Amino acid sequence: MPRTIRPIRIIHTASLRALAASLLVFFPAAAFAARAPRPHTVPPDGLPAGLGFNVHGAASRQDWRAMAAAGAKFARLDFTWAQTEPKKGVYHFRPFDHAVSAMEACGLRPLFILDYGNPLFPPPETTRAGRNAYARWAAAAAAHFKGRHVVWEIWNEPNVGFWKGKGGLNSPRFADEYVALLKSTVHAMRSANPHCYILGGAVSCLWRGSFRWLNEALKEGMLRDGINALSVHPYGFGRPEMQISARQPGAHPGQGYSTLRKLMAKYGSPHFPVVATEVGYPISGRVTLREQAELCVRQYLVDEMCHVPLTIIYNWNARQASKFAIHGRPVYHALKTMMAQLRGFRYLRRLRVKDQLDYIIEFQNVAGDRRIVVWTVPKAAGAPQNRAVPNLISIPLGSRRGGPRVLSLMGVNIPPAITRGHLRLKLTAAPQYIDLAAR
Repeated sequence: MPRTIRPIRIIHTASLRALAASLLVFFPAAAFAARAPRPHTVPPDGLPAGLGFNVHGAASRQDWRAMAAAGAKFARLDFTWAQTEPKKGVYHFRPFDHAVSAMEACGLRPLFILDYGNPLFPPPETTRAGRNAYARWAAAAAAHFKGRHVVWEIWNEPNVGFWKGKGGLNSPRFADEYVALLKSTVHAMRSANPHCYILGGAVSCLWRGSFRWLNEALKEGMLRDGINALSVHPYGFGRPEMQISARQPGAHPGQGYSTLRKLMAKYGSPHFPVVATEVGYPISGRVTLREQAELCVRQYLVDEMCHVPLTIIYNWNARQASKFAIHGRPVYHALKTMMAQLRGFRYLRRLRVKDQLDYIIEFQNVAGDRRIVVWTVPKAAGAPQNRAVPNLISIPLGSRRGGPRVLSLMGVNIPPAITRGHLRLKLTAAPQYIDLAAR
């Protein structure tokens, strides 16, 4: 038996130009996303907005081309210390030279993770000698790739098990050790290549435990030590919408992007750039291939709402992370559709309707054309994606001639249902795209 469809909710307006005034009123729950100013402008050789993929192991030219065809701008790879400094003071960057050239040919920028220890040196987590050696290596890499528009990320998830320090997971001790490494490394890299783009943090999850680590790291000056942006990995939420604010349905107090901004404001940097350099949704008994596609697309859209200009999805093709894999799955085609629909458009606002479970967000390009993306989510925080109850909405079209173009998650045309100047549309967990400028 089909699920009961909620009653249609009519939103009244006289014309398309009145859409922003009458239909587009912010949810209180989305106040952070809607009202926060955008971070300061990044220099031209810095970090553009967009999509990226994490890559483990070897990738071919066909892989780079496929990523670029999906609209990706970045590929994030391990730049392993032990591999690239096999002897003290001897650097082996040639394999990465080839990778950078292949990515450049496809219009991709490399994001290299400077990880981890090297058995030739004391541990960089806990010793000054290790930190100094790590900094020398990072500086040599920054100098070698000068002018190649590489983005550098200092470590990966140093608040959890990837950090072999003397504290515990998410502990202030871990944070102190990491900031000490960050200070030495950024100074050395800036001396070797003043204009290199450096990310710090790479924080695993945005949970209460993560914020213990972040509080200490910010107190110790992580955002004042010369990095260009703070990187986060917003894993662990049942759905991306729970990351926006504690007031979102199903969200938990003290977690998510709004808590992050409040903590950053506490230390004087409320609008410091934040990027998501790793996040993904694995296939499981609760997440199907189709639902993985829905979740990853919505992750990008949520990041846009929260002024997080870069989202890197885990993972492209790793065997050890096959449940996350992107290549060749529906999620790839869904992300490709999304990037094609939003190319040249910037997030404008979230629209207000009666149900906070509904997401109707608007994008605009420089010509003033607008596109709307719509979906809904389950009421219960832990509910599977297929528990999102479909419902009908009505969007006024005013006196314009012709109907808008509506596309599904996978880019299939949906014949628009127009009644008395209103577009009637059924919302599901799968985002749909409405091109209001279509003729």
